Amino acid sequence: MLWSRPRRRKLILSVCYGDVLMGLLTGATITIAIATAVHQGRPWNRTDTVAVGLVVLAVALFIPWRRVSPQRDTWRCGSVAVGAGVALALLLRQWPLVWTLGLAVVLLCGLALRAKPIAEPLAARDLLPVVVLAGSVLVTLAVVEGTLRLAPSLLSPGARLQVEERRVPAWYVPHPYIGHLNRPLRQSRDPWGFRNPWPWPTPVDILAVGDSFTYGYLVGDQQAWPARLAQALAPRTVINLGLIGAAPQQYLRLYETFGLALRPKVLLVGIFLGNDVWGAKEFEQWWRAGGVGAFPDFWREERTPGLRGWIHRRWNRLYLAALWHDVRDAYRTGRMFGRTSLTLASGERLQLVPSLLALTAAAARPGSAKFMLVLDTIVHIHDLAQQHQTPCVILFLPSKEEVYLPLLGEQAADLAHPFMAALTQRGIAALDLGPYFRARATAGERLFFEMDGHPTAQGHALIAEVVGAYLNTHALPLGAGGESSFR
Repeated sequence: MLWSRPRRRKLILSVCYGDVLMGLLTGATITIAIATAVHQGRPWNRTDTVAVGLVVLAVALFIPWRRVSPQRDTWRCGSVAVGAGVALALLLRQWPLVWTLGLAVVLLCGLALRAKPIAEPLAARDLLPVVVLAGSVLVTLAVVEGTLRLAPSLLSPGARLQVEERRVPAWYVPHPYIGHLNRPLRQSRDPWGFRNPWPWPTPVDILAVGDSFTYGYLVGDQQAWPARLAQALAPRTVINLGLIGAAPQQYLRLYETFGLALRPKVLLVGIFLGNDVWGAKEFEQWWRAGGVGAFPDFWREERTPGLRGWIHRRWNRLYLAALWHDVRDAYRTGRMFGRTSLTLASGERLQLVPSLLALTAAAARPGSAKFMLVLDTIVHIHDLAQQHQTPCVILFLPSKEEVYLPLLGEQAADLAHPFMAALTQRGIAALDLGPYFRARATAGERLFFEMDGHPTAQGHALIAEVVGAYLNTHALPLGAGGESSFR
């Protein structure tokens, strides 16, 4: 008989410790893939299927027919390692580092113990390959860390930026309701870290809330679009409540906490969907988790208690960690292999990431959870402004890819379009700045930084120009007695 007792006994005796570990690897891969998909609230996708399939295939090739010539065994183990490495790389695109490295450790231990039958007890010499393997990995990591510290120029630009940021105080301070506030950097600014002279006027003519696109990240105080708008409207006042790293819910809370007391005549809400689609979900998770500490700390886990937090903090002090984070982020966002370069007529260059725009467009599809979360927050801001008789205008600020990819003949998703349609149905005033940016881009103007996705001073000037013309055209009540202030 095919499965007679002697055959079954022979099969059982042929099972090795490496086979058991490989089986555990397969089970852990499938379990973690499902758990990650459920935890992130997303459906099982093609990346999950390919990654899990490769791991299962690698294990299927490893277990049977091990008792062959050593030369063929070497080739088989090499193919297993390569297949599993590709699978882990795919998993790394969405999985946490700890889980991915854990699977890698199981794989390596399985390769080291592949020839030891489970019918025989493990001896110290059997564990020697595992110890040697672990020691080699630790020594290699120590050498790499020492080399990076002696020659920081070997780090990628993003990793060097992370190292420099760790040497200075955090750019934010925690706030129990808003999540965080900008840390005040200059005496000439207000005590809350916003880019306004102190004290604030009351009432204020225009109040602008938003994230770093409204704050004016990477440009001077007077180059940010709210400041340029104030210059065009002088002597009317504009207060900038732009908060670096903010999510849409924080715009609402900024308005509630600071804006209502200013009694603005017009409220401008700057929405940058390139970040806000993700930020809205992240802020919701932070708030549901208790809203402890600063919102930016929630994902960096710098205040995580216990052993996990201690390990995480020690790991983040390494130069190797900074390099790892930059490479991981580049891989996850598509910057590593999907970057596209555009040279303008002036000779200036722009680096674009089409896959990043496609990823955001897929997440912000109409009716999705992220889409509805952003839309509901915008509606909430508008309704609150209406309760206080304040006209509210939603400004959709485009991403660099939305503006410049059409110049390369590529299709670029219009992130604002479905939101504009939804707001129009609800009678909420909105202004999409995308067409104005694309028109200037066609004329050869560089409106964003080469590597960074924030607008340049020229881009901020365009925002102020378009917003000012909109306010003039719609005769919003900025002047005395309610007349338009632009005529």
